[in-house]
Amino acid sequence: MNDAFLGSVSQPRPDPGGGSVAAHTGLLAAALLEKVVRLEAGRSAHATDRACWEQMLDDISTLQEDLLRLREADVLAYDGLARTLRAGKDHPDFVPALEATVECPFRIMEACARVLRVLRDVRTRCLKHLVPDLQVAAELLSAGIRGAFHISMANTPLFLEEARSVRQTQTLCAALDQSEAELRALGETGQTQASISRSSLPWERSGCW
Repeated sequence: MNDAFLGSVSQPRPDPGGGSVAAHTGLLAAALLEKVVRLEAGRSAHATDRACWEQMLDDISTLQEDLLRLREADVLAYDGLARTLRAGKDHPDFVPALEATVECPFRIMEACARVLRVLRDVRTRCLKHLVPDLQVAAELLSAGIRGAFHISMANTPLFLEEARSVRQTQTLCAALDQSEAELRALGETGQTQASISRSSLPWERSGCW
């Protein structure tokens, strides 16, 4: 495998793991969204329209930088937790290390959600034939958000204070609910696997499934 990140993921070691992959998924969605925005910016005849698309490109670039940073931060967070766990949960660095492994995937969820909001704006402006690319990007963002949610939730029970664990779980679930509501609001652009009925699939209608 020539891709450095994917090659690293495939290795038999703990990191990069699911959190980093969730961030990478967000990056793929942002790249596809950037393609659509660049195409629209290139065809815009009016300066006002071009300025709008260029602002979107700036926003996407910032989000890509955030996701790249978070992709690496998740590796460092996991490594920090692994080291403190070897020393024992009474180690003074255990709680800060645990917080990082919960917080980083949560930030990945937030970054993917921000990409989703830019996608929503693009969807209202772009040409119809570009919508399928946005549908793919929305599916990737859905996977990135849910994936990061699961990673963060997996570490949350490690908090020694039950009340802390409960609060963090509530925060994560609220963020997931909001993102999924935004995906549903996108209509066909934001369809998730859960919302696609089997009867809507061509191979199901044809009796091939």
